[in-house]
Amino acid sequence: MYCPLRQKNTWKIICSCMTPFICCIHLHAQPKPRLEITPTQTVSVADLNRVADSRTFSIDNLKEVIYRDPQTHQVIKRESNYSLSASGLGNRNTIVFYDGGINSPNYMRSVTTDANNIPINAIEKIEVLKSPQSYEWSSTGGVINAIRYSDRNKAVADPNPPAIYQPVFQVPGYTAINTKIDNSSYLLKISEKFSKANFTETVPNFTYGNGGTTAYTYKPFAGYTNVETETVQFRDPKGMLRKEIYTEYYRDGFAYEEITYYDCNGKPVHFESSVYDEYGDEWEYMEIEYKDGVAVGGYRDITGEDEIGFYEFREYYNPVTHRFEEKPSGTIGWSLQKYSFPVRGLNNLCNRYPEHVFFAGPSLIREDYSQDDKLNMWGAMVNYSWFIDRRFGATLEIGYNRGSIQMNDYSKLNLMGGITYVPCNRVGLSSEFTVSVHALAGMQFLKSEYSFGNNSFSNTDNAFTLALGPRLDYKFSGSIGAGLGIDYNPVFTDNNTANNFRLSAGIRFDFYQSNKGF
Repeated sequence: MYCPLRQKNTWKIICSCMTPFICCIHLHAQPKPRLEITPTQTVSVADLNRVADSRTFSIDNLKEVIYRDPQTHQVIKRESNYSLSASGLGNRNTIVFYDGGINSPNYMRSVTTDANNIPINAIEKIEVLKSPQSYEWSSTGGVINAIRYSDRNKAVADPNPPAIYQPVFQVPGYTAINTKIDNSSYLLKISEKFSKANFTETVPNFTYGNGGTTAYTYKPFAGYTNVETETVQFRDPKGMLRKEIYTEYYRDGFAYEEITYYDCNGKPVHFESSVYDEYGDEWEYMEIEYKDGVAVGGYRDITGEDEIGFYEFREYYNPVTHRFEEKPSGTIGWSLQKYSFPVRGLNNLCNRYPEHVFFAGPSLIREDYSQDDKLNMWGAMVNYSWFIDRRFGATLEIGYNRGSIQMNDYSKLNLMGGITYVPCNRVGLSSEFTVSVHALAGMQFLKSEYSFGNNSFSNTDNAFTLALGPRLDYKFSGSIGAGLGIDYNPVFTDNNTANNFRLSAGIRFDFYQSNKGF
């Protein structure tokens, strides 16, 4: 049995005294850096009839070769070799050509080889994918996907199988880019990480509440002088780990980063990881979502601009088999939209809610002027609520509106107070969306002015008014959002009740008490 000896001479002595089986188990238990990287090599790119600088890195079952222009360092080609043997699908070889840098792929081809050597008569159809978004039936310039029959019985071995169809790929020409990439500042940041060597520091941090801390730990990767590790741990005032950032920095500029978020009980809720090269370009991205501490779904992108843009290929995490697969399983009921959520929501404090909420913006009152006429009065309002808990708040409001009809100019000032109620925590004060209802009562101060020729008249009147209705808010960030509300806004006079309605929109500002929720 082969036994790799990468440690000190002590391990050689241990190996000589133990069986090779036990020795290998012990050595394999030693942690290794996540990336394996080869030095830069100048090679010939036959497809483009030019030379390029190539770098190769490997992580798990993925091997990437990145080709860059020797003068400008712009990406011109990349090749991925992705082993699918874990799911029984063989291997995928994908080549992408770029014309304008990493964000401008202009050609991609991918060939998947089946580990089981499926005969040609087991293939139901051939799909050609010219871009990640559209299918075309063509033999050139696309990605060839062989789709097997769903009925395995049709895959009968043929003693004389026909020749396997080989598409003819036509690689487009490459346009040289004169813009040179300068990565000196990026490499300087990497170098600064190595200068810390062994270093630990804990500082106050209020991300998860007053009294929280952030601990920074730097140390070389055990047994590897060319890898420096950085671990950043965010803890709440109770000492519970809420977020951890682990990064491996490689002396030649590569970096591997993973971020894990935890709930108030220390259970993971979100995980993401990325691989960066010496120019700061991201080449692999992974995201996994958790529910009650258990992984429920995720995806792995090999090269991607963003969630909906270009990516070379994507695999989905199967929570039943605990591995990434080419196609999501429809029987699991998982979807990215169902479980994925903005990272900003992961920074919420445990049971934390805003104690003071301000809402201000324009308003429109549809005034019940007469039986036949309605009056639109435009204006603005400011609303303040002090929440004594996650459900109930005391509210004060001031509003001013103006409007004209039949040569009469009206203006009114509303002063009201009452309660605001948040009925559901799922769309509560700390959620991305907040649904609330309010019941306010107060006074309306109305002024009317009439002008005709050189004559003018004015009058003032006071009346009791209400504002009853819901409001929907959306948070842009932890403390700023926007909302839309509609109210039944009646005004009661001695001889009449005006059945008015009010529409309001505005910006919401949240203010938190530092230790609220702990």
